[in-house]
Amino acid sequence: GFRSSVDDSVQGYAVLPEIEDTLFSGSVGTVLSLHGAGVDALDQARAYGPKPDFRVVAPTNRRPFGFDWQDWGRIDAYEALADAMKRTGGDWSLVCLTGHSMGGHGVWHLAANDPGRWAAIAPSAGWCSFDTYGGPRPETPLSHLWRACDGGSRTEDRIAGLVPIPTFVVHGTLDDNVPLSEAKDMIARLEKAGGKPLHRFQEGA
Repeated sequence: GFRSSVDDSVQGYAVLPEIEDTLFSGSVGTVLSLHGAGVDALDQARAYGPKPDFRVVAPTNRRPFGFDWQDWGRIDAYEALADAMKRTGGDWSLVCLTGHSMGGHGVWHLAANDPGRWAAIAPSAGWCSFDTYGGPRPETPLSHLWRACDGGSRTEDRIAGLVPIPTFVVHGTLDDNVPLSEAKDMIARLEKAGGKPLHRFQEGA
């Protein structure tokens, strides 16, 4: 664990280390994996099988929905990653980002706001932003202030930064929590901006 710069609390995370394989002689990468709502770091790390070419770092977000990997959640993710990289001696040029559902939104959010940090990204069943996922928020006299404060969450407005990042989007066609349209819309935006994201839409999932 590490001591948070936000509130001096101790925050934990899980690491699934790489396995030794005499047939593998390349560099070992690091995958930062963001959990969905109701999942903790240990269960997130356990969702993977160990591989010789990368280790998995799974931070734990706060509260039941963990700030949707925004605000404090985003800071916690970066601090967990930094602590893990220091402990493992990881190569910062080989850090990839993935996550599922709420964590998939976290992938879009972290990558759109810090595009130079990631070697590749893979959002799984991720929603784009509060406005696309929950529908446009009602107009009020203070709407402009809300949008100004919350601009970082509108990943659809930050497509240009995502274009150069190798991207693999995964989504189930029958997802009744995060609709497939969230993935399709982000892919379309990326392609229109000149990106070449790969995708897998799992039939029946």
